[in-house]
Amino acid sequence: MKRDQDLVQITPSQAKKQYFESRRGEVRETTLKSQSTGVKRFAKWCEDHQKELSGLTGMDVQKFYNELKKEDYAKATLRNYMTAVRQFLLYLERVEAAPPDIADKVHRPVLEKSERRRDTEIDPERVKEVVDWLSRFKYASRDHIIMLLLWHCGIRTGSLRALDLEDFTHLDKDPVLQVKHRPDKGTPLKNGLDGERPINISDEVATALKDYIEHNRFDNTDEHGRKPLIPSYNRYSQDQIRKTCLYYTCPKTTGIGTCNCEEQRTRQTATDCEKSVSPHVIRSASITYWRQKDVPVEAVSDRMNVSRDVIEQHYDRRTEEGKAQQRRKYLNQL
Repeated sequence: MKRDQDLVQITPSQAKKQYFESRRGEVRETTLKSQSTGVKRFAKWCEDHQKELSGLTGMDVQKFYNELKKEDYAKATLRNYMTAVRQFLLYLERVEAAPPDIADKVHRPVLEKSERRRDTEIDPERVKEVVDWLSRFKYASRDHIIMLLLWHCGIRTGSLRALDLEDFTHLDKDPVLQVKHRPDKGTPLKNGLDGERPINISDEVATALKDYIEHNRFDNTDEHGRKPLIPSYNRYSQDQIRKTCLYYTCPKTTGIGTCNCEEQRTRQTATDCEKSVSPHVIRSASITYWRQKDVPVEAVSDRMNVSRDVIEQHYDRRTEEGKAQQRRKYLNQL
């Protein structure tokens, strides 16, 4: 076993930089971004406490964890931070810049099943009402199409913004959206090539899309020469999609539901409304809605590009009573 003085001497800041450089290209940028906070916090803690990486001990790692706990993070967030720290320490072990087996000293809180689920949610019926409101008052607008596709297809924001004009096909009265992984052209999918799939859409959704393309779509190309289905001056960003969801799920915007906002929010301030939700929550509501309509979990899994286990653990918001009623209905048909 190497002694501390035999290990590579490197500052936490330098190690952090080299770690992210080594990971770039191996994992998606979204993965790196999700890990960055935990690693940055740990590197800064080491520097603030004058801890050399080559001399780290299990007690040091525990002290860092204890300080994080004092900040009253949700247990799931705390676990994510410490998981990122463990990955960082595994890298340092591999390049001989930290003591062997130091990563095994990382404590990660164990989550109960209820804690692994998101706290934020929205009634699927309210999302449906918002989409219906948009179909009446902002029909075939960009906002309408964004909310309509998020709701109807249950797709991620990355998949939505990855769609090109040519990915919408409606030959032989079978309208389809083709979701494609194009990392070299600016639109990678979360699950890479495994995320590629055709998504069948209803005639109603297809008609709205056709009207949007013919009358309201801003005709533009992105920096890769592609024609986005949802363009702005380039390609609509995930943050712009997020702001659209937050804005229209604030009850002050549509009059659907109630909230504590004293006046109507803007797209910039809608995040302050306690009833506004992100695209991820819209996706969760969509999955729940499909399951409530007795669509088999396998079909939902294929459509939304998510495993059955993940659907049941994180997305399916049906109540236990609702699930029991659906099971009884199937049993009565046997």
